[in-house]
Amino acid sequence: MEFDQSKPEAKFFTFATVAAYGATLYGACLRVFEFSTQPDASSSYNPKILMVLSEWNYFSVFEVFLGYFYLASRKKYNNPATPKIPIEVDTALLHFMFDTEKPYL
Repeated sequence: MEFDQSKPEAKFFTFATVAAYGATLYGACLRVFEFSTQPDASSSYNPKILMVLSEWNYFSVFEVFLGYFYLASRKKYNNPATPKIPIEVDTALLHFMFDTEKPYL
């Protein structure tokens, strides 16, 4: 049996739920696949989910944000000290969460 090794397409999902305190929460997810090689020399595409959870239902904005965020994490940066490798999505998310100034409400 032979498996299809082509990269699956990214897919966008939305959902709504009710929080414990009664507010409606809106979620938007982007499912992407990243190539990984296992120690036993097998390789495959593994799914990763990027998600935004909000009290506002700006689904089209969330879709654009998640798409750009994922594409920005896959860019290859030209640093002479390191080879041209993309930044992991997890690392890009941590930088976004901790190194970006948040607006004061």
